[in-house]
Amino acid sequence: MQQGQRVAVSSQGHEAINNLLKRTQSQIEQLGGPGLVVKLSSSTSEMNDQRSLHGCAVQALRESAIRQEPDVLGATVFSLVKESHADAPFDLLVIDEAGQVSLSNLLYMSQCARNILLVGDQQQLSQPNRAKHPGDSGLSCLDYGMDGQPVVPPERGVFLATSWRMPPVLTDLVSQLFYQGELQGSAENAANRVLWDGLEQGLLFQPVEHEGNGSASDEEGEAIAALVERLLERPYARMRFRDGVLVCEEHTLTPNDILITAPYNLQVNRLQRRLGDLARVGTVDRFQGQEAPVAIHSLTASDGDSAPRGLSFVLDPNRLNVAISRAQCLCIVVGSPRLATDISSSVDGVRQLNRLCRLMAADCKALPMEVSA
Repeated sequence: MQQGQRVAVSSQGHEAINNLLKRTQSQIEQLGGPGLVVKLSSSTSEMNDQRSLHGCAVQALRESAIRQEPDVLGATVFSLVKESHADAPFDLLVIDEAGQVSLSNLLYMSQCARNILLVGDQQQLSQPNRAKHPGDSGLSCLDYGMDGQPVVPPERGVFLATSWRMPPVLTDLVSQLFYQGELQGSAENAANRVLWDGLEQGLLFQPVEHEGNGSASDEEGEAIAALVERLLERPYARMRFRDGVLVCEEHTLTPNDILITAPYNLQVNRLQRRLGDLARVGTVDRFQGQEAPVAIHSLTASDGDSAPRGLSFVLDPNRLNVAISRAQCLCIVVGSPRLATDISSSVDGVRQLNRLCRLMAADCKALPMEVSA
């Protein structure tokens, strides 16, 4: 923008677009320069866009309401494929969460800009495929470009090697498990911690004994409810940029600060009924790209034989990576220890079990359970 260029921003979903636009607006304000940032809303997204962008200078507008050309325009593929954008009016198209954007969508959107920047992580969940595609055409644009590499090769792009979200102790674990040890945590984030009666930062495995559970576990639901009760209204510290300066902010945990995930919709539904408005609850897929001071993940299944779609689904490395790396201070993985006793006949299966064992050993001290009546 400082060079007089116009930028388009897109992604698979509205929330990811809005998140990047808000960060862009914040950067504009820090630099003290003018700039018009607009989210192009549809009839179905307008209310959610206005709610998401509330209190921010980013404008959520319908196409007919835009009176001047924005410097930065956020829009979905359905807006960017229109004929009005067919002659490349933008200098740069930024695709956020590119691991969830299909090759075909990128092909259609590419006509709106002269240059394309893919931003994302091929070690997190890819696009949901609903049909069979020939050859590599069913891949996301990022998966296609990275060709199975866990870390971006220097000849194909830039690997952003610093995590600005997680504390270093959690970043180190995530790095070893998913990024060949090349991801580093910001040293300042060592201040990120939750001041309660348990582990203050990093990852904790909370064992919960149960058997015969597949896509739902009431035992894990009760354990998670007890954890939430102990966490709510406890103080936490987190490093944040404010007016271009890194400062340590101190707050108390609210329901919006606790993010809970599970691999199955049935477990998510039970957790939502059990917890109500006490935390944010959803599938791992739903919360990709989001963050919270505390992230709790329910493995749900009692063992490999009970797990729908097999243990490979529960222990899928991309799914685990997303669930764990949402945490800004503390991640708690709740699960049955019997999951680690499964036997696999494949190399990938053994790797998944090894990864689970390393998660279980990350902190061997289990929290005492305090389940309220």
